[in-house]
Amino acid sequence: FKAFEYMLDRLGCGPEDILHCSSSFRYDLMSAHDLGIKNKVWVNRGHEPANPYYGYVEIANISGLPGVV
Repeated sequence: FKAFEYMLDRLGCGPEDILHCSSSFRYDLMSAHDLGIKNKVWVNRGHEPANPYYGYVEIANISGLPGVV
């Protein structure tokens, strides 16, 4: 959490104010969810199983990000 908290502090915003784009489900997306970040995008490269509980938009590669934004 420390990296996320540092980022939010430096940006001067709350977790509801950002869009988090993650390439790691376990180490990145789950932590963002636990911190309260609502807007999440997961770049699913097929290395980890999906879990819709965490409320994210799934894209196959980073080129899909503009379509989400």
